[in-house]
Amino acid sequence: MSEPLQEPLRIIHLKASNFKKLKAVEVTPKSTVIRITGVNGSGKSSLLDALFAVFGGRAGVPSKPIRDGAEQATIQIDLGKYVVYRVFTKQAKQPPIIVRPKSGGAGGMPGKPIRSPQDLLDELMGDLAFDPLAFSRMSAKEQVEELKRVTKLGPVDELDRLNALDYDERTRIN
Repeated sequence: MSEPLQEPLRIIHLKASNFKKLKAVEVTPKSTVIRITGVNGSGKSSLLDALFAVFGGRAGVPSKPIRDGAEQATIQIDLGKYVVYRVFTKQAKQPPIIVRPKSGGAGGMPGKPIRSPQDLLDELMGDLAFDPLAFSRMSAKEQVEELKRVTKLGPVDELDRLNALDYDERTRIN
């Protein structure tokens, strides 16, 4: 299984070309809050629409996604652990959203595409996910080991020892 998601996904890098009024743009945010400013017609709305076209699914696709004079429009968003792609052509104005794990591919290329929403959930959940039915069939000792693996609490024996010390101290004080 893959590693569990350690931190929230955020945009590390965005690249778009020939999308709406954009010829080409690259954005690498330096913080979690990004100001998008510029004069009228400079592409602010097109940049936001590029985000919506990737994350908004069918509803996010504008009626004319490809810039006048271009054959296709591309959007690529690096989310840290994943890279999300969407390529619009004149033949396919509702292309699929392609999500790839950033690592795991040959020659440093991103891993194989995630083919379904369930695949993405499995990838996001990683080791946090386990089968509750299988868990219910485990012995008490196996359940403890599984909980230690999932929660990453460390040695339960040490927690038990610390709890016993706390209990003894409370008993002594009372």
